[in-house]
Amino acid sequence: MSDDTRCLGQYSAAAPVLPNGAESPLRVDVDSVLLVRDVSGGGGSVAPNQTYSAGDNFRVLTAAESHLFSITGYNASPALRYLMLFDAAALPAPGSVPNFPPIEVLPLSNFALTIEPVTFGFRFISGIVWAASSTAPGLTVSASLDFYLAAIWKNG
Repeated sequence: MSDDTRCLGQYSAAAPVLPNGAESPLRVDVDSVLLVRDVSGGGGSVAPNQTYSAGDNFRVLTAAESHLFSITGYNASPALRYLMLFDAAALPAPGSVPNFPPIEVLPLSNFALTIEPVTFGFRFISGIVWAASSTAPGLTVSASLDFYLAAIWKNG
């Protein structure tokens, strides 16, 4: 594991029992790493990437086709910020409008986004870039490094 990777949550090796008898897409391997069943037709399971950004104003999570499953974080700023998600391989130019509606994050507060169903996630073609913006709907990257953000995503 790299220094900026954190495991999020506690997972049980026992598979959950689903009401309809279907197989759960979530599993844990022998090292307690969360696995998500590949539902794209390739079979098998994949370990999602888990990234933690401390005190950032933007980050390129990946510059490849990917699926985003969840984001949690904290706005340490005393000002309102907008979390913006871009389908891009690099930070877009100022004024760019995100591919998904901006998420308003109140000052000094937590935020969370979980994509349902978790087996699919939001699909990004070029990559996943998040930014903390001081304006909406266009991007104005916050000058202060006051976003703490954890994301779970996978390439492919």
